[in-house]
Amino acid sequence: MEEKFKVKFGPSFTTELLKNHYRALKKNYNCIKTLLSESGFGWDNEREMVYADHDHVWNDYIKAHLEFNMWITKSMSGYEDLCIVFGDGGATGKCNRALEEKDVTNEKSSATNAKI
Repeated sequence: MEEKFKVKFGPSFTTELLKNHYRALKKNYNCIKTLLSESGFGWDNEREMVYADHDHVWNDYIKAHLEFNMWITKSMSGYEDLCIVFGDGGATGKCNRALEEKDVTNEKSSATNAKI
């Protein structure tokens, strides 16, 4: 399987590199999931980042969890897709809105293509 992958994508992707990338994505996903489970936090689909309802929400949370400080300004492209990849099966509803919006866009594209 590794050889087929190298043929398709080139030899620059080693098994260890892919494992490290997977672990980093999962860590970031879990950080965002943790934040979204807290009261006062939400997900901005347009900017692809966590937001807080009020500044004090971030300030209070960061005081107790300094390691989450970077998420005040950091975006996470593809978070909706990571909900599918890393989803634990527990329906929290945090990803549902983004996925539904994505599906509507795909349905509109399909309908437009069908007319052409």
